[in-house]
This record gives sequence, structure tokens and C-alpha cells, in this order.
Amino acid sequence: MIVSNQLNNKLIRELVGTRKDLAVVCEDLGISLQEVTRRGGPGIPQCTHCGRWEYKLIPDLDNNPICKYCRDIEGM
Repeated sequence: MIVSNQLNNKLIRELVGTRKDLAVVCEDLGISLQEVTRRGGPGIPQCTHCGRWEYKLIPDLDNNPICKYCRDIEGM
């Protein structure tokens, strides 16, 4: 099964702003998790601190991508 752009867009819409598990969302949408991971992931990064899926992440002091919320908590 090939993940089409339309299904990938649905996947991203389900993930943005949440901490949902990628495997659960893929299962809910009927998308193959193996195909998504083979293509390099869902196309949206995940915060390494809180696990929230966001379009724009910034590097922390260790160069790990974090969201604005975690940046504020870290006092950066």
C-alpha cells in the first residue's frame, strides 16, 4: 500500500498539536505504519521533550528539536 499525498495530509492533520502515537493514528486512518516509516516519517517533526507534533520546532541547547512551549519551560 502506497501512502498518497491525500492520506499523508490526513495523517499530518491528525498529528499536529497533539501527542498522539503515530502507530495508533495510522491504524485509525487505515495507513500502513511501515510505509510511513519507509518514506521517512509523517513529514512533520515531533518535540523531543514533550512528544508534541508541530510544524516549527527550534533546537534546544543540546541541538534537539523542541516546541515553543518546552522552550518557555526551559527558560530559553
